[in-house]
Amino acid sequence: MKSFKVKSFDKKKQLLLSPFALAISACGGGGKSEITPSLSAVRTFDPTGDDLIDMVTSGSYYKNSSNEPIFYGLAHGHYGEQWENPEGVAEVLQDVMSEFPKYADIHLQYAGIFASPNAASDAGVSVVLTFDKFIFESSGSTSEWQGFFPHADENDFGVKQIGGDVYLNFNSDLWKATDQADFERILTETDVAYAIILDGMSKTLGLKNTDHETTTRPTIANTEFAENSEDYTFSVSHIPYESLSDEVGNTLGSYDILGLMYLYGPATNVNLGDTVYDLSNASKFTIISDSEGVDTLSFETTDRDVSIALPDARITKDEYTDLVDIAFGGGAINLGTPQEVVIGIVGEIENITTGSGDDVIYTNPSDNIVNAGLGDDIILLSAGADTVYGGSGADTFYAEWLVGDVYSVAANTVIKDFEVGIDTLELPHPPDEDVFSLNLDGFATYSTSYGAYIVLEGIEANVLLIA
Repeated sequence: MKSFKVKSFDKKKQLLLSPFALAISACGGGGKSEITPSLSAVRTFDPTGDDLIDMVTSGSYYKNSSNEPIFYGLAHGHYGEQWENPEGVAEVLQDVMSEFPKYADIHLQYAGIFASPNAASDAGVSVVLTFDKFIFESSGSTSEWQGFFPHADENDFGVKQIGGDVYLNFNSDLWKATDQADFERILTETDVAYAIILDGMSKTLGLKNTDHETTTRPTIANTEFAENSEDYTFSVSHIPYESLSDEVGNTLGSYDILGLMYLYGPATNVNLGDTVYDLSNASKFTIISDSEGVDTLSFETTDRDVSIALPDARITKDEYTDLVDIAFGGGAINLGTPQEVVIGIVGEIENITTGSGDDVIYTNPSDNIVNAGLGDDIILLSAGADTVYGGSGADTFYAEWLVGDVYSVAANTVIKDFEVGIDTLELPHPPDEDVFSLNLDGFATYSTSYGAYIVLEGIEANVLLIA
């Protein structure tokens, strides 16, 4: 998810395992009220007119709450197909389903393993993962899976409640499964199978593939996002599934996340404390989601170049959609190289520490603490009471910048270690803007008529010679 494309900066189951599914405690404790599984109500909505939201949503979703969760489970096949190790597949399913509440205010409850999709529906389970050995083959389909949106109801298979079901194709060419055990090994041990299940289950909750067109909802090719149609960091549906050895992500992409948030609202209880996210050794597509607290991204021990924009609601509106109120950010390690590692950021992150690479850091309107470490870094300053350490190296600080429609000005910034003759403070110059300067007791202060206010600590030099 190149959540923020950092651009070159230009100055200017009937249950088989356990009766637990028949009455599940929402809170898992004695004395708590129990929730009896029941099929979740399906709500539908018209197209929004927003390209991104219409491109990634099917027009339906489940009504749910903490007291009325969406029940999901694993089922043996509709035509008598049997899992050999259902517990192992169910574990993967639960892992997949745990992804969605990281980003959206969606309440999901595992219900168990069932004799068939119909048995699951009869038990009040809305979302079901199962597999098929007959229908795909009889129709000549080699697809890995077929999923049904929440509002789906018509089918020719005798399935009572097909909406919310995902059918994996045992005979898909991708698996090349020699027998049932091999099929299940692939499902439980490979990243590609995990991504496929994630992709399928996302559709049961109301998302759609970006290349699936309806009479009212576009494909990505017909939107402003067409250039990203093959990049899985934007949507898990962009993975081509050509080989089990393909490099794939193990989470949703930015378009998927925003679509899920539109359907269910942004998550409000993810990583609520003050958290340090250590990404120094990140080697694959990673997303950080955080709802609250004073948090820090750390790349402190890497020598790779880091290009990161701290999350900003203005980025969401400029790059994606204005129908979801959430801050998006991100970027990459080794941006634009074969070793690129994409980082996505969702929610509230205030601080960042980088290592010894030549880094590019876009701050956000929160109160930021920036430690840029070694290297020749570029730090783009913004509103908020910010404290900035450029570290060793020839660093450049921008007091004012514009990327897309995101404009920022350093309204209250203190740079703690500015080195005269090595570092550069980029200020607008007349006639574009008036710049005022003052040096008092070792604090060089700059302000502009556009609202910039920057203090350089420990500076005795003539301030006019610094910028």
